[in-house]
Amino acid sequence: MLFSSSLNYYIVDQRTKLTEHKNRSIQNQNQTMSVLDGMLHPMCRRLVEPKHMFFTDMKSMKYNVSSVESQKAPEEEKEEKKQCFTIKRYRFVQTLVLFLILLPRINIGVVVLAMSNNKLINPHVHLFSWSTMEKVFIVNCNFVGAALAGFPSGYLAQKLGSRLTVMISMLLLVVFQILTPTCVLAGDWQICSLMTFLQSICECMMLPCLDNHLANWSPVKERSIHGSIVYCGNDISKIFSNIICGVIASSSFGWPGIYYLFGLMNMLLFLVWLVFGENTPSSSKFITNKEKVFIEDSLKEEVSSDKTSLPIPWCQIFSSGPVWALICISSAMLVSTAISKEISIYMDSILDMDIESISLIQSCQLVIKIALSFVLPFILHGLATKCSMTLDAQRKMCSSISTFIPATAVIAVCFLHKDFIVVTIILLMLNSCMKGAKTIGIRLNILDLSPNFAPVISGFTTAISDVFSVIVILGLNFFDFKTEDETIWNFTFGILALILIVGNIVYLIFGKMTAQSWNFPENRQTQSSNRY
Repeated sequence: MLFSSSLNYYIVDQRTKLTEHKNRSIQNQNQTMSVLDGMLHPMCRRLVEPKHMFFTDMKSMKYNVSSVESQKAPEEEKEEKKQCFTIKRYRFVQTLVLFLILLPRINIGVVVLAMSNNKLINPHVHLFSWSTMEKVFIVNCNFVGAALAGFPSGYLAQKLGSRLTVMISMLLLVVFQILTPTCVLAGDWQICSLMTFLQSICECMMLPCLDNHLANWSPVKERSIHGSIVYCGNDISKIFSNIICGVIASSSFGWPGIYYLFGLMNMLLFLVWLVFGENTPSSSKFITNKEKVFIEDSLKEEVSSDKTSLPIPWCQIFSSGPVWALICISSAMLVSTAISKEISIYMDSILDMDIESISLIQSCQLVIKIALSFVLPFILHGLATKCSMTLDAQRKMCSSISTFIPATAVIAVCFLHKDFIVVTIILLMLNSCMKGAKTIGIRLNILDLSPNFAPVISGFTTAISDVFSVIVILGLNFFDFKTEDETIWNFTFGILALILIVGNIVYLIFGKMTAQSWNFPENRQTQSSNRY
């Protein structure tokens, strides 16, 4: 009896301890879960929860996710319906279209020679007996039209947008090019001068649109690449135009075929622009959402969503030091380009070279210049990525390459005897080839200063630079720098070097590579409110 009672007591005691232990463990678990509720993420809680609680929570989470997906599904379906056809890296398609627009440019000098060269015996076309002064007047009408159209075209591109301005200019250009043969045959050199003037205005209207389009579509870190590709079309068009104009002029189509062919090409490019040309990524139907967000995030701090409605800060632009520094170096480069076109006369009259050699050298210069403008932006992109090279350093290094090296080369030519033909040719080639860096160093600075008002600055810069270059060229013509006198040529090269050096020094000191305060409408509103 004693043994059985002791055993019963022991069993009851063990049951009591076991019950207390279970209660204590449940209490500790509840306390732990209450602490985790405030400290840990719900996903971490599941690691310490019982198995049945985990599955219960998973079911509720699955229900919540499905409900969220059901709420977002209509929006995603709408986006998919809007973008039934998209193109990856669509910003490069825009760059390619701008590049193609610059290609069909008629070389008016070659066309005038084809229209008045009696050596080209072609019974199918009429040739004119124009004097040298009349030919020069026709060619100069091309430069006058570009100078007068610069400022108004920038204003139109700012207010109408790139898409509409390019459409208007290309359509008018097609009409003028197709009507030119009929009008010239009905008139004479005066009508040819007028049609050349009108065509140059249409071509100049597109230049501010290029800067405006690059400001809207090019991410900040890719501006050099996109800008170099676009403006390479201007250099390649010279090769393209010389070949096409020469071949057609000597064929049975004659000089009228040049205008008809270029009019047809511009008409095709007008249709391409009509389909693919867009003012901004947000208005495009072919861009992916990912790329659109990428471009807009890159430009949101500098570019307004609706630039056409922004009031133009005329006073701030006209009084801006960086803008005038850009005008100084742009004018210097334009004078250099105008004088470099006459270097073939120097090779002929001073170096006694034949026409075939001169043509070969000029073609090599143009090819090297194009290759440099293609390769340089990728080199700079690598330096910016690996060596943290700033945009200011990139721009000013390229501007120095395109000015100091040509200036040094033409100064060295002045001290060389004409017997050192090989060295002279190398130096003259350096003068032309190194200008391939001007797009990155100088032209794209327009986008740095004010992406919102890039077309206005582009038109203003083009107009002032053209006027300055015309004044300098007229002054040099007073000294008859196209003569066979080597002393006058050395004087011309000295003036060219001085203009390049002074222009770049002004740009290095006063040039800026950041968006100016007047680029942002919010800052102008704040400044105007603080005055009152």
